[in-house]
Amino acid sequence: MKNLLTLFLVFICLNGQGLASDQFFIGGEVGHVGVRDNQPISNAIGYGVDIGVPANSYLDLMFRVHYSFHDGVTGLGTKLVQASVAAVGNLVDYGDFRVSVEGGPGFYFFDTGVGKEEKFGVHAGLNGDVILQDRFLLGLSGRLHWILDQNLVAFNQVAVMMRAGFLLE
Repeated sequence: MKNLLTLFLVFICLNGQGLASDQFFIGGEVGHVGVRDNQPISNAIGYGVDIGVPANSYLDLMFRVHYSFHDGVTGLGTKLVQASVAAVGNLVDYGDFRVSVEGGPGFYFFDTGVGKEEKFGVHAGLNGDVILQDRFLLGLSGRLHWILDQNLVAFNQVAVMMRAGFLLE
C-alpha cells in the first residue's frame, strides 16, 4: 500500500500538465458494496451523494456520504454509513473520457440494531468517466476500503459503483 501511495504522489508531482477538473461536481452513485469482518463478504446495494471541488491544477477533492444495509448471519443486519474525503488525480484526460485515481480518509458508522460503532479508515480507487453534453458525467468507480481496527484484514470493504452527476462552473 505504501508503494502504491508513493507511486501515486510521485506521478502527481512529476506530471507537467494539470489534469484535474476546473469544475465543481455534484452527483450520486449506486452499485455493489461488499463488507467483510472475519467472515465471508456480505453483499449489498449501496448508494450515496458525491460533491467534487477543484483544489488545484493537479487534484480535485471529492466529499462522499454513502449508505448500505448488509444482512447478518443472525438475521439482524448492519447499516453502514460512510463519510469520506478523497484526493482525485486524473491519469488520462482524452476528449470527453477520463480515468482518475483517488485515495483518502473516511469515517465508517455501523449500526447493528443492538449497538453502534464508529471507525476510521482509508480507501483507494480507480474511476472511469465519460462527459456527455459538456455538463453531464457518467462513469464507473471501484474502491477498496481499509477500516482500521484490531481485526485488520487485506481489505474490509469493496465498492463498485455507477456514478452520474453534473459539472458546474
